[in-house]
Amino acid sequence: ARLAIAQAIDRAKLNQDANGGFPTVADGPFAPGVLGHLDAPGFPEHDLKAAKAGFAKLKAKGANTTIRLLSSDGPVAVRQAKIQKEMIEQAGFTVDLEVEPEATLISRVISGDYEMASFRNQPGDDPDMDHVWWYGKGNPVNFGRFDDPVINQNLDLGRTSSEPAVRRKAYEAINRQFAKQVWNVW
Repeated sequence: ARLAIAQAIDRAKLNQDANGGFPTVADGPFAPGVLGHLDAPGFPEHDLKAAKAGFAKLKAKGANTTIRLLSSDGPVAVRQAKIQKEMIEQAGFTVDLEVEPEATLISRVISGDYEMASFRNQPGDDPDMDHVWWYGKGNPVNFGRFDDPVINQNLDLGRTSSEPAVRRKAYEAINRQFAKQVWNVW
């Protein structure tokens, strides 16, 4: 489902329609110049045909293909969420858009009362600051609720090494793992 959703969202068109093309579309969590940034980490490209095929496989298995998309109530966030909803629905999914004030959105995400949420939350210059957001299962601010051994191991390595080359390699591995598992759609 994560892969089909990522393939359904045309991020360049979303950026153009929602933001006038102003921000740079990212393929991973780290901006250029930040340890771990990769120009091509392997994040899935927009491919509506593949998204529809992924949806069809889910449907054939009897999976629930209705998704609740949670968004904050800011005008930019709502505009982006509406466009995301339309794109995901083009792949076949049914998307129920739930719009909440930011504080309610955060409370719902911390409590796990959502299926998919749209907001931004990645801090800046050093990937070690993301440790709190991504490390392990049971972490209430790991909003994706993933417990990925590759990400956990490399977060630990990046945090404990003082060697820039070791840290860079660890954060690049995290970037690639995010692309492979599609934990987030950047």
